[in-house]
Amino acid sequence: MKTLTITAARKNLSRWLAAASRCEDVGIICGADIIALRKVEVESTDYAQREYGATPEQVATGLGIRKLGDTLFECRGSLALRFIFEARQSGLFIAFLGNHDDIKSLLRSGRYR
Repeated sequence: MKTLTITAARKNLSRWLAAASRCEDVGIICGADIIALRKVEVESTDYAQREYGATPEQVATGLGIRKLGDTLFECRGSLALRFIFEARQSGLFIAFLGNHDDIKSLLRSGRYR
């Protein structure tokens, strides 16, 4: 294992990160401890759940916007709340508010296209 002080590691950090990504043993001395640099696999789909114990509901809290047509968009406000909005010259117009099934039914009806 190559051990480095924090100062020495900082001077050429990209070199030591590249070495660690090639599975070479690299450690940085921090006080009485040696902190190993290791390559890890991260899956974005479940990272927050595995690392932080987040529930699927907590992970899906961001706004998701999906284009449905030239000026029509769907926005996910939460897992249960979705709305359709239309981009007009005067601004955004909220055309429909409902859950996933409501939006799906509305789009199938052909009323908004």
